[in-house]
Amino acid sequence: MNARETVAALAASLQAIDDAFDPASEQELLLAEATLGVTLPELFREIQKSYGRCRFAGEALIPVSGAEALSILSILGCKGAAGNLLMDFRARADLQDAGLVPIADDPFNNRYAWHSAHGHVVFIDDAKRQPPLFVAATFEDFLNRIWIGPAR
Repeated sequence: MNARETVAALAASLQAIDDAFDPASEQELLLAEATLGVTLPELFREIQKSYGRCRFAGEALIPVSGAEALSILSILGCKGAAGNLLMDFRARADLQDAGLVPIADDPFNNRYAWHSAHGHVVFIDDAKRQPPLFVAATFEDFLNRIWIGPAR
């Protein structure tokens, strides 16, 4: 499945954070990539072009090896004030220094980040101040492993 097909398959699982989806234009994505100094994963770019920042319709969980499944609240975007990955990246020297790009969050404002050099996704629990927890080998693997159940 290519990135567009994967995003189309996700369509029923995603909902707007505000009144409507606010997709990013190609120019906005290129500006975000220039600011971050990386090329974002193709699948993440497609989500941004189709929806922008968004959340899952229901309770989204991702299994993690050796730990309890983690909750996911929303996929961050490159527009707006809330849930803006660029603002988040600029505010966090720890992410910049580690080559991590924030891509999603959980209900407790912790971050999922994509490692720009290696392509894997990690979870950063700010309250526990532990090293990032490996979640998935790629952004696509991250999305494919998410389980979405009814909202509680």
